[in-house]
Amino acid sequence: MLSRFHRSNWPPYSHHFWTSFCSLLALPSMRCLGMTSCRRVPTSFIRHALSSYEQVALCDIQLDSRHVDCAFPSQRKAQSTTSLHRLVFEYMAGREDEMLRDVLLSPDFDLRRIRSLGFAVHARGSLVGFCQIALRCNSIVHLELEFVNRIEREEPIELPHLLGLRFLTLRQSIKALRLRRDMISVLETVHERTPNLEVVNVVIHAREPWGPSSYPQTHRVDSALRNLPRLRRIHFRIYPSSEVMAVSRDMRQKLPGANAASLLVFTSPAWRNERRMEPFSNHLDLV
Repeated sequence: MLSRFHRSNWPPYSHHFWTSFCSLLALPSMRCLGMTSCRRVPTSFIRHALSSYEQVALCDIQLDSRHVDCAFPSQRKAQSTTSLHRLVFEYMAGREDEMLRDVLLSPDFDLRRIRSLGFAVHARGSLVGFCQIALRCNSIVHLELEFVNRIEREEPIELPHLLGLRFLTLRQSIKALRLRRDMISVLETVHERTPNLEVVNVVIHAREPWGPSSYPQTHRVDSALRNLPRLRRIHFRIYPSSEVMAVSRDMRQKLPGANAASLLVFTSPAWRNERRMEPFSNHLDLV
């Protein structure tokens, strides 16, 4: 069962409503919960989600520690053996500290069993929040980084060492169809930072077509990919679909080693607004 809240303040409903609502969220059938663009969310609500559900997405959430705590039935707490194994974390600019300090990095939560982690890169060249989470997670198999278009400059980004990582997804929404320089900086070091990588997914949504300057001149990406012994696929998902052929033609020339090894795949997303929260269970084709 999936509950999702979108673009609103935490509504001031009656006490009777919240009692019923919390009972619903405490049902054993609840496995996933996603929230996006919500304000004044009680910290207790987020704590409950992280300790009770298998998959949680917190995107652009503003916490309110002063809000009256949500009262969840004790039966769910006593019976719950659920471990969080997928977390999507996208914070508001300037609010990463409160989310990390008050919730995600609290000693109350065990992050060691997270296998899939999604993170939005907001601050210029910053992966501070992700790195702090990664230090507590030694079981990450799938990492998704979303490069937010609001970043003014595209400074290089350095991943921490993730020896268990098998699937890497790099996602961006951008005006002119191209590969961002910060995204390229990640690809240039995958052989050093994620040596056991098997699949790379590059998902790009753009409004303007692919052009001659869409891919900066560099051979380091091709070299890094060729030095991944377990790599079996590099999948480019391009929107609009009319540009897939142009991207394919250019990238096969720019990545000759990967092309010769038959690693490159080019398709278009099934729908324009493909998002990582919809749905949880069919997030991306990884195999």
